[in-house]
Parts: sequence; C-alpha cells; structure tokens
Amino acid sequence: MLFGRKKKAKEKAVEMNPVVEAPVVEPIPAEELQPIHKEEANPVVEEITKRYVYSFRARLIQSEDENVKEFYYTLLEAMQNYGIKARESFRQVRCYIGREVLCLLLFKGKKLSIAYALNPKDYEESKYKIIDASESKRFANTPVILKLTSSRKVKYALELLKTLAEQHELTFVEKEFKKEPIPTWSFNELLNRKLIKIVYAKGRIGATSEELEDELEEMEDFDLEEVPTKSVKKNRKMAIINLDSISKYFQNEEVISLSVLQDKKLISPKYNAVKILARGTVDKPFTVEADQYSAEAKTKIVAAGGSYKIV
Repeated sequence: MLFGRKKKAKEKAVEMNPVVEAPVVEPIPAEELQPIHKEEANPVVEEITKRYVYSFRARLIQSEDENVKEFYYTLLEAMQNYGIKARESFRQVRCYIGREVLCLLLFKGKKLSIAYALNPKDYEESKYKIIDASESKRFANTPVILKLTSSRKVKYALELLKTLAEQHELTFVEKEFKKEPIPTWSFNELLNRKLIKIVYAKGRIGATSEELEDELEEMEDFDLEEVPTKSVKKNRKMAIINLDSISKYFQNEEVISLSVLQDKKLISPKYNAVKILARGTVDKPFTVEADQYSAEAKTKIVAAGGSYKIV
C-alpha cells in the first residue's frame, strides 16, 4: 500500500500519461492485396542512333599504328605459305581451305585481331591470353580470338596458326609474297567509296563506342555491300567479265559500266546486267559500276586505288 506523498505522486503521473489501448487492426482480405513492383536499379534505356560501320579495309587504311599493316602482311604471308586462301568481305578476311574456314582476320575496336577454329578450353590459363567468343553467334566456328597488340602477340598468332595447320596436315612452303598497296584515303573518301556505312539502330544511351561496336557484331553477319537497295531486275541476263579484260581496255580513273563495256564490244547488247570476276591483276585505279562482284574482285579493285558501285 502507498501512503501520503508517494500515493499522490503516482495518481498524478497516471493523469499525465493515461494508458491508451492499441487499436484493433482488421486483416485485409487476400484478394485485395496488390503485388509490390520494384523499379530496376539501373534500367537500360535505348534510343535510335546514327552509327558509322567501318569495313575491314577502312579500319586498315585509317589505322594510326603503322605496325598494324605490317602485322596484317605477316599473317597473310604465313597463310599463303601454308596454302590457306584469304578472301576479304566488308567486315573481315575469311581464311579457308576448300569450304572449311580456319580463321578470320578482323578488327576488335581499333585492334587487328585473328579468330581461330580452335577450342578455347585448350588455351585457358595459357600465355596467349585469348578471348573466348564461343557464346557469340558470329564466332561460333572460330571462337578463339587473339588481339594483335604487339610483336609478341603476332608471334603467338603464328604459333596458333601453325597448330591449326598441323591439325589439317598443311605443309609450310615458303613462296614469294607480294604486298598489296594500301591507299591513304580520308574519312569522306571512305564514305563515298562505301567502305564506311551509315546505319540507324537501337543502342544504349551512354554506351561507349567499343560497347556499341560489340553490339553491332552480334547483328547478323552479312556483307553490307550485298544488301539490295533496289528492286531486282526482271528477266535479267547476266554477262561475266574478268578484271584482266577491264585492265587491258581501260585507263586510269575511267568509269566502267555495262553500257561502256557494250560500246567497246566487250559485252553483247543482249545482256542487261554484268558481274565482275577476279581473274588477272589490276594495276590502275578506276571506278566500276556493276550488278555483282566476286569478293576477290572487290578487294583487287580497292587495293589498286579504285572503287566499285553496285547498281
């Protein structure tokens, strides 16, 4: 029992701090509950952007590192000595025996690189420091990528090429190698010659140029020059002419088209289309306008300082 001052103090405290009963909360029916949606921490925002797609030849021409061209020649010479053929398309150089692709020469960013038809697992933790591109559709058959950043890496590239040649029982026979002249063209000249393409595609806002290029690489691997821009001619009759004939009858800087070839009696008037093949050599620059080209013919025309146009 409390008496006197203590009792009065307790009564006063109760008056000042009355006991409040907690409210009764009724449960919300399950059907009225709504799921909580959390926003992504870093949502990916895309926009349509204008991009310049550089061809292999444009990258080679515009490379500021002179070693890149020497690395390129070194690899081409080694492939020639093994009997491996090389064919350049818009994005890469395909190196093959028969119908089997052994490796690709390409640019990863500004770095000349080579992709081999080897097993990446065989080179894990090796001195080569390869890139495993087996998840990429483009490199499904050539998943071992080596960036040629130094003379040592070129030496490694030749070692891997030797391994690949041994797997296919190819014999090394040294042959005379002739370096193709690589012209010096400006950005606008490359654009006019269609060695640089303009494309509009989705891209992540804030992505670096190298990241955008990697995203472009995941696009379907086609030769951009082969995408038709006009409707196909009906009842087309295709004539065939080789580069040696063109070189024989035309001079520097001449524009060569179907009508011009017909005027010179090199193609019959009955044909309404022409395809250029690569037989022979080209030692002068001229502009060719034709319906189709072999990949090797394109390479030879450009290497001689000329240009080609698909009509």
